[in-house]
Amino acid sequence: MKASDFSIRPASAKNLYSITVMTKQYFPYAGLSMEKIAERMKSRQFKYFVALFKGHSVGYVDLQMKGKTCKILGLAVLPELRGNGVGTKLLRAAMREGRKRGAKKMVLLTTEGNAARGIYERLGFEKTGKLAKKLWDQTIIIMTRPA
Repeated sequence: MKASDFSIRPASAKNLYSITVMTKQYFPYAGLSMEKIAERMKSRQFKYFVALFKGHSVGYVDLQMKGKTCKILGLAVLPELRGNGVGTKLLRAAMREGRKRGAKKMVLLTTEGNAARGIYERLGFEKTGKLAKKLWDQTIIIMTRPA
């Protein structure tokens, strides 16, 4: 498999269930219900993109615009499809959307040991701080880059 086997699209209502399942699986601490995700998908402040493989949602990224800052809220790819460039394609789509909306800065939170940190660094994100609280016994770091 290679990145060209996957397509990235803005999420629609038909992707709501799979996004909700992945959110509950990979970001349980966010406490987002299907209704809340549906609300966010309709809001101009948020944007979701999905990765499709053979017509099925296999990953997503969501962002939130706050002034001139694009916050990458979550990036998820099914484990069996990781390492194929899907996460990179999703993150690039989110970054393009942020720039299109006038972002001057991109920011995300991750943990020190998160495997996706390599993607973030390859795409120009740098560690710029850390939070006092931990997630799964790991330090939460702030990563930023110019838009």
